[in-house]
Amino acid sequence: MPVGIDFDNTIVRYDRVFTEAARVRGWVANDFFGSKKQLRDAVRLLPDGEIKWQILQGEVYGDRMVEAEPFPGVVDFIDAVRRRGVEMFIVSHKTRYSSYDPHKIDLREAALEWMEKNGFFDPGRLAFSRQQIFFADTRAEKIALISALGCGLFIDDLEEVFGDPAFPANVTRVLFSTDREVPSDRAIVVRSTWPEIGHFVLQETDIHAAPADGAANVGARLVDAPLRSIESARAGGNNRLFRLETANGQVYALKSYPRLPSDPRDRLSTEFLALKFMRRHGIDQVPKPIAKDREAGFALYEWIDGEPVRASLSAVNAAVDFVRTLHGLEHAADAAAIGAASEACFSPQSVVDQVQARLIALRAQIPMHAELGTFLDTEFAPAAEREITHSRRSCGEVGLGFDVQLATRFRCLSPSDFGFHNALAQADGRIVFLDFEYFGWDDPVKLASDFVLHPGMDLTAELKNRFLDSVSDVFQADRTFAARLQALLPLYALRWTMILLNEFLPDRWARRVVAGRGGDRSVILQAQLGKARNMLKRAGMRGAAV
Repeated sequence: MPVGIDFDNTIVRYDRVFTEAARVRGWVANDFFGSKKQLRDAVRLLPDGEIKWQILQGEVYGDRMVEAEPFPGVVDFIDAVRRRGVEMFIVSHKTRYSSYDPHKIDLREAALEWMEKNGFFDPGRLAFSRQQIFFADTRAEKIALISALGCGLFIDDLEEVFGDPAFPANVTRVLFSTDREVPSDRAIVVRSTWPEIGHFVLQETDIHAAPADGAANVGARLVDAPLRSIESARAGGNNRLFRLETANGQVYALKSYPRLPSDPRDRLSTEFLALKFMRRHGIDQVPKPIAKDREAGFALYEWIDGEPVRASLSAVNAAVDFVRTLHGLEHAADAAAIGAASEACFSPQSVVDQVQARLIALRAQIPMHAELGTFLDTEFAPAAEREITHSRRSCGEVGLGFDVQLATRFRCLSPSDFGFHNALAQADGRIVFLDFEYFGWDDPVKLASDFVLHPGMDLTAELKNRFLDSVSDVFQADRTFAARLQALLPLYALRWTMILLNEFLPDRWARRVVAGRGGDRSVILQAQLGKARNMLKRAGMRGAAV
């Protein structure tokens, strides 16, 4: 399991810098000596003490950050953990700017520059990558990141972080307290020096050497056989896939499902049960589910050999046939036990509601990403207003209630994240469909719209129209299908525009890192903005082949 570490006052020691800054301002006596916490308590007793303390923080964490120094022993600790092959993350509750800093120094950039200066990004020293450094605007966001990154142990100097009800119960909590605090929760481990923390972490806990090692342990248990090899096979947006080979040559796929507090969906159980349902009814174009460990977050499946699917008429026909086969199972006795698909949309208003919810989450990131704010305010907002108004009008013209739920008899079983990006072509040309983490009942218009809009697809206008015409035949019992498709396709393009900007959300970026799909975040964010702009243009096209 990865080890997570707080930054300010855990890795970085500010005692001397804070004291000097306070003495210069006359807020403590020249003979004052004490820890940063003791200084904070003294300053807060002054008139407007809380404001004075925030002024000091803005100065020390910004302009005077260069004067800070690592705590004794922390570099040796990081080095020792690195030599064990354990992944590490730094997760800090640090806003980008201080409200009381007249110079408006970027506190996060100051922290990164300090790390650069102290060898954190030097491959020959502490060997962190910038993708392993996370800053959060709030404590809640910090805790969500700790959970999303899968930390098995976290080190912090603030007990209130560990005492927060949202802090994940399965994470070992190590409180770094130079004052030797006695925490109210006995489950919290207290250590006053980094050598003491090192002794506890390296000798008294069972930290896994690397993500693949943890997967190997689970995989060997699920296959109930010794493993010859384990290889990371594919990094997805939400998970990681490993290829397992047993000592007797059998090959399996082991899939991990990182958990995220902001995303409570049980993706593992949904996919495993969906595959069992389909295989039980004779659908063999999907992997066979074998075993799962819900607590550990892993499931074992049949290994599928194949190549990425190239968009073609035959591939589109195979996708339509798969949709038709699923449609034929809708009256099966066990189909009634299947729940709604993830983010199912049973009315036009529900699509708008999802767009607006995603927009609210993205707007919270504008203070850190000015270019995102410009896009949302000057491009997305007017386009969304225009397309929602057009969709309402179109629905009204054909007698469709904008907030009326789709009748149950017209709903379909949907893979949800359906397309060639989640499929493999086998040597004989047969296509196997993968990834059913969001499977369930949904509006077939959403299934059709997502298929032709998904940015992972590369369909010509001809192939898009072929798919839409064919699925219209599959769902011909619903005489409103064609009208709803025309009215709602622009709304789904708005929804996809929002989805493409997920990387601006810290917890979603954390999930990407855990899944093995990090990279230069600034470059990726610019690329996602470009994709979002292109998708927004498609929202205004309103044709079948958007």
